[in-house]
Amino acid sequence: MATKAQILANQENAKKSTGPKTEEGKQRSSINAMTHGIFAQIPILPGEDREFLNAIADAISQTYKPQDAMEVILVERITVASFRQIRLREVEAAHIKINMSEERLLESINSSLHIPFFERFSFNDLSPEKEEHYQFFLIVIEEFKVQGDGYLDLSLDMIKNKMPHAFMLLEQKPKEYKSTWEILISKPESIRYAMKEIKEGVTKYLEKNKFLHIAFHLLEDIKITQRLPNGVEMVKFNKYQTQFDNDLYRAMNQLGRYRQSKGKIIEGEVIEEETS
Repeated sequence: MATKAQILANQENAKKSTGPKTEEGKQRSSINAMTHGIFAQIPILPGEDREFLNAIADAISQTYKPQDAMEVILVERITVASFRQIRLREVEAAHIKINMSEERLLESINSSLHIPFFERFSFNDLSPEKEEHYQFFLIVIEEFKVQGDGYLDLSLDMIKNKMPHAFMLLEQKPKEYKSTWEILISKPESIRYAMKEIKEGVTKYLEKNKFLHIAFHLLEDIKITQRLPNGVEMVKFNKYQTQFDNDLYRAMNQLGRYRQSKGKIIEGEVIEEETS
């Protein structure tokens, strides 16, 4: 607990620290208080990064260094316009993020391809793995087209060399038949039968999954288009962007003109004093 002597000493010290004494110092202190007071009233909305926006406001204040009340007001307008620019970019990013959500993308794909409600695609249907599988089967069917009906007369080694992708599927047939590779390749007719099944199976798969293949590539294109807001949103963003640009540049120009006019007034007063 402070003694009576200490309390009296503190009171005497407080009298000595009465703030700036000169008019210039008092004016600077007043401007600083006004600047912080006005900037403190600029609303920070829920969810916004208060520290980041305060840092922007401080940086703008340091850039322009307002010298009087009018300059403080104009710098505040520059700060508010800058905040709105930042908010507009965040809103635009949020709109794009929503438009690129799985639900919106799937809705666009199913709508574009007129897919019936109960047959609509899911993201699992449009996986890169399934597209890779489809591309593999495209290569297999191309190998059959190149060989024509002659594939039935190819030996095992010729199938391996001329139809390597079909050969990979052929190697899986023994497991499907619950047999062994050795038994399958021991009879030419077994090889021909298996190759016929491969051709039929691949053809059916490609036909059945054609829309999935189209939808997969459509998905990639839709993702690109969604990097910009849609028509209605774009018009709205452009409108706000123009308004905020005008607010910002108008405040900057007004601050510049005010300082020029103030400089001329001061210069005129100095000249008048010198000539008098």
